[in-house]
Amino acid sequence: MQGNLGVALARMGRIPEAAHQFEAILQIDPHSAAAHTNMGSLFLVVGKFPEAIAQYREALRLDPNFAEAQQDLARAEAMEKAHPAAPAGR
Repeated sequence: MQGNLGVALARMGRIPEAAHQFEAILQIDPHSAAAHTNMGSLFLVVGKFPEAIAQYREALRLDPNFAEAQQDLARAEAMEKAHPAAPAGR
């Protein structure tokens, strides 16, 4: 149920509230590949590519056949290459 609420909040652009929902799910079930994938998607939306990639990799560690996480990981890695982080101190 919280996962559905989190997805709905994310679609409305309410990213902090959606993140709270997914974090709550992960507190209850840290082995939820779907929750890790959803967190990855939130990180991707706000441009936190390394964090997104880490969440997708964790989802795939938990469920290696999770197609959504596989696709999202590939997209996040491509976006990270296209938009490298600025050097520290800038």
